[in-house]
Amino acid sequence: MSLFRASVAVLAAMQAVVGLASPAQPAGALDLEKRAGGRVNMVYWPHWATKGLSDVDANDISHIMYAFGQVLADGTVKLRNPKADVGPDPEAKDVGGKWAQLFRFKQANPHVKTILSIGGWPAEVEETWFASAASTVENRERFVKSATRLMLDGGFDGLDIDWEYPKDSSESEDHAKLLRAIRQKLNKLEESYKYRFLLTLAISPSPSPLSFASLDVDVDFWYVMAYDYINREVKTLQHNANLHPSQENPASTPFSTDQGIEWLIKDNNIAASKLVLGIPSYAQVFRSLSRPGENMEPLNFIGPRSLKAINFDDWVITCDIKAVACIGRNNVTNELASFDTAETVGTKARYVVEKGLAGTFSWDLNHDLPGKSALYVAAAQALGQLDRSLSLQDYPDSRYANIRGKAKLGTPSAASASNVVSSTATDSTSAGVPTYSSSAVGSSKQWGNKTTPAHSPPSSSPVSTVASSASDKTNTHASNHAATSGDAAHNLPRYMIPAINADGMVTMTVFAIIVKQITVACLDKVNCAGPSVVVLTESAFATV
Repeated sequence: MSLFRASVAVLAAMQAVVGLASPAQPAGALDLEKRAGGRVNMVYWPHWATKGLSDVDANDISHIMYAFGQVLADGTVKLRNPKADVGPDPEAKDVGGKWAQLFRFKQANPHVKTILSIGGWPAEVEETWFASAASTVENRERFVKSATRLMLDGGFDGLDIDWEYPKDSSESEDHAKLLRAIRQKLNKLEESYKYRFLLTLAISPSPSPLSFASLDVDVDFWYVMAYDYINREVKTLQHNANLHPSQENPASTPFSTDQGIEWLIKDNNIAASKLVLGIPSYAQVFRSLSRPGENMEPLNFIGPRSLKAINFDDWVITCDIKAVACIGRNNVTNELASFDTAETVGTKARYVVEKGLAGTFSWDLNHDLPGKSALYVAAAQALGQLDRSLSLQDYPDSRYANIRGKAKLGTPSAASASNVVSSTATDSTSAGVPTYSSSAVGSSKQWGNKTTPAHSPPSSSPVSTVASSASDKTNTHASNHAATSGDAAHNLPRYMIPAINADGMVTMTVFAIIVKQITVACLDKVNCAGPSVVVLTESAFATV
């Protein structure tokens, strides 16, 4: 716990604007990728998802991985589904599609880092493309150039490489060379952006020929895909993602996640603090089988099914406590399913804490249960304090005007706006009439408490909101530019926002402005002129 050492200076008489001079240290010079003592809780969001980010409470996550960019045989990385990714017009000035949703979500919740994932399980025609892309210097250079271009265009905080899988030592060497080339490019970008872009790698927990020693130098996180232990070709019905071996039914768990984690740490010298444990938000479903451990044929295997598509009222669920795995039986359809529950996920997250792992990730958001029933929420609750390091918000080289900051992306999701103060938050019934909240401390709020900002109620009458600070989990964000005379509080630069831990203590040297303000918005344009900002008090402090 850091001591809160602050000096407070009373500013000049009340103004309608804030006019502090910019500190000598630029915003980007702060090390924004330190995890601030928290664990990561990541979710994959695929391009085919029908579930949007409006269902996500930003307090429950630290990263979103967007899946997937496509790899061509010559090394080019391109959009896999341009219409879903960036909108119907590939030449549009402003980005649309899911990328717009994602960047808007990140703007509203600046602790959420976004990562572009490249690869995924390949279609049959693509099975050799990743290997080809990594096989020559020219192809690797093409991969790096096109992948980082997409990353910057879309406003992402890094790249995730999901090559499933290098099949021999030669491909593993090329795999390591590709990761090294990407890391070198990201390091060069770090020099100009003053921000460490993430490089992550999705791997199987089972033994493989990867060049672990070389890869570990370049990788920030290893995503351990601790699931799919059962498939159509397996001869014995197994659990899909058991944490430990079963003591009651060993045939149901020939492999366990703990085995894989131990192999990575002890046999390959991977730091536990870089390993992220994968959790499936889907079930593997079978027909005409009675229990794990019995023989099965390919015809018994139905395949994966989203948890959100299962009516659990129709299923009888039994769990192997020691293995940390559950089975459901539907006697009407004669189906058997292996899946995780909130309880098994909580146990896995506590295992992460005990082992000193980096955190958890979920595949994927689209499969998961809605709202607070989602498995990634259960993980967040068991992990405790989550990573609250800031994402990058400024992308001056993006091809899209609304990523560069020359146009607004629109209103953030209701779910995120209700939990994290947003510089673009608007009342859902007040289109075109924004009501802003600053990073200010209101009289009824205190740092260190789990608080949420006050927002305007739906109304056709003039409404007001008192800006307030949230807890360390909802530390607010503002656009990254120097505050000048004429700037309102919601335009404060990012480096003026303190990093605050769970105890309410400042953990980063910052300059900050505290403003208690009332923002008035009016829907009746005949009787009033629209939104206005009234500053009630203002002061400044700096940690030393």
